[in-house]
Amino acid sequence: MVFSIYFVLLFCISFLGALIRIYVFSHAGLYLPSLFDLILSVGAGQALPLPDPDQPPQPNYYWGDELRPVVAAALYPQQAPEPEAQQEGQQPQQVVRNVSFESSLRGRIVRLEEKETPFLMDKKADQYWSEIKTSFDEAFCQSEYNLLLEFENRDLQIRERKQECYSIFLNMLDEHPALA
Repeated sequence: MVFSIYFVLLFCISFLGALIRIYVFSHAGLYLPSLFDLILSVGAGQALPLPDPDQPPQPNYYWGDELRPVVAAALYPQQAPEPEAQQEGQQPQQVVRNVSFESSLRGRIVRLEEKETPFLMDKKADQYWSEIKTSFDEAFCQSEYNLLLEFENRDLQIRERKQECYSIFLNMLDEHPALA
């Protein structure tokens, strides 16, 4: 515990020192050191260990218990286990639809389509929603449906925030044409 506090404190101090150095150099008119030197001064200079893409994720990575099967299926489709009901030959479970949440998603997508946002991947009106609706309809069980619903909600939040930033950028260009 003490070691981790010491490490965090040391990192914060070195990061603050790097920021002060940038401030001083930029206001003194001197050239900033290269980005590589800055990164080495802030961190330990070692690359982060990344998982091997050919191996499935190990249990020591924290992904959340409910997201682990979805992420593993997306990253490693050849190793994705089939749902238990399909293995046993049973019929899919009845999925209880969250109609209000789906209609909220639909309304938010319509608002983005009205703004002609580039963040809907150049899809025609209703094409983006129809693909999402199809994925909801094909959900095999309630947990898969809930995960899809949460994923699409977060994805749409990201797209909405990108659109907000893009709108602010366009407004700034309109107010200050010399920036263009």
